[in-house]
Amino acid sequence: MNIIYFNTHDSGRYISPYGYKVPTENIEKFARESILFRQAYSASPTCSPSRGALLSGMYAHNNGLIGLSHRGFKMNDYTKHLGSYLKENGYRTAIAGTEHIANHGLLEQHNMNYDVLPYDDILGPASDDNDMENAKAVADYILNYNEDSNFFISFGLWNTHRKYPEDITEGYEPDYIKVPSKLKDTNMNREDFAYYCTSVKIADDCFKMVLDAVNEKGIYEDTIIIFTTDHGLPSPFMKCTLFDSGMGVSLALRVPDSPMNGKVVDSMFSQIDLFPTICELLNLEIPEYIQGISQKSVVMNEKDKVRDEVYAEINYHASYQPMRCVRTEEYKYIRVFNNYKKPMLANIDNSDPKQLLIDNGFDNYEIKDEYLFNIVFDPQEKENLTGNKKYDKVLMQMRRKLKDFMEETNDFLLKDEIEVPKGVVVNDPSADTPKDKRIFY
Repeated sequence: MNIIYFNTHDSGRYISPYGYKVPTENIEKFARESILFRQAYSASPTCSPSRGALLSGMYAHNNGLIGLSHRGFKMNDYTKHLGSYLKENGYRTAIAGTEHIANHGLLEQHNMNYDVLPYDDILGPASDDNDMENAKAVADYILNYNEDSNFFISFGLWNTHRKYPEDITEGYEPDYIKVPSKLKDTNMNREDFAYYCTSVKIADDCFKMVLDAVNEKGIYEDTIIIFTTDHGLPSPFMKCTLFDSGMGVSLALRVPDSPMNGKVVDSMFSQIDLFPTICELLNLEIPEYIQGISQKSVVMNEKDKVRDEVYAEINYHASYQPMRCVRTEEYKYIRVFNNYKKPMLANIDNSDPKQLLIDNGFDNYEIKDEYLFNIVFDPQEKENLTGNKKYDKVLMQMRRKLKDFMEETNDFLLKDEIEVPKGVVVNDPSADTPKDKRIFY
């Protein structure tokens, strides 16, 4: 069984299979032929840690990739990468675009360190203007593939990362755009989201090019296809947060012969579950270091769910912002572990939505030590219930769940300290942008 893994940047669930009016008709066509997970979550909703968790099947504080790879952060052991394990089991491995989990050099976004990554074939560069070129390279690779072994292809698209394309795609004029619910409906924010639509259309076109090659080669029914993203949109209260708007991700998974193809799943799925799920689908032993839970029984319609909760974390993005959370079907509990109570602006991508908040007193927005949300009554996670005595019992239960998880996974935050790795660069918490107040270790 071949495997193709697509990962976009910063898309969250803002694609048309989730009901948003954005130009992703090809992804939607695929989603309708696959298993669409409506409740999939990143294990660490910041770029490199998210991808590292997915590709290792381990939480960031266990695999070591607790910050951005182009800022010097690394996995403890790259042999625990999904590609390495598949390679050990006879797969030919190939990569195009960005994977963002290993870098040569500091502060060089696209300088990937292929020496530590498990790929036999490098198909295209990891830069921000080559998605279509990379898609063609992947398509050509598939069409010309004549090896006896199955292949695993990792295709990381730069879109929908900022900076967005300069021209808005036809039919998505700002006056007729609905902005994401976390943002104020202003002309500036509508225009920003219209540019996102242009960016996501490029990703959709790339996806089509590769899927067309799969069909032309005649291997659609011999290929597991994964479409996902790393975390939420690159705007305030989304990317690099533990709100659902930050950790909620798209996930469409097509497994040949699955009775669930063409259906929607509402049970929870953590991205660290992909590794063990693939292992079981391929009848491979799940490595002992894996922390995810195989969802093969859900994929094959043997169970409705295998998880009662998901866990997620943030450590570093540009600045150190240690947070942990546990999410059940009814509640979300977030704990913040440092004493910096203002928004860390360097952890929010520069954008018009960010500037609008700054211009309206964002510096006065207070970060709490704890958050408890009833996500049945409050799906937008607006009302913090930690001070509501009616929820004291729930708060105690959720605190216990998180503490047990941290103890079971030997989380360094239990000691309320972290040793900053040598060779990394971070920003002072008061920095306004990732280029301000850098600290080199």
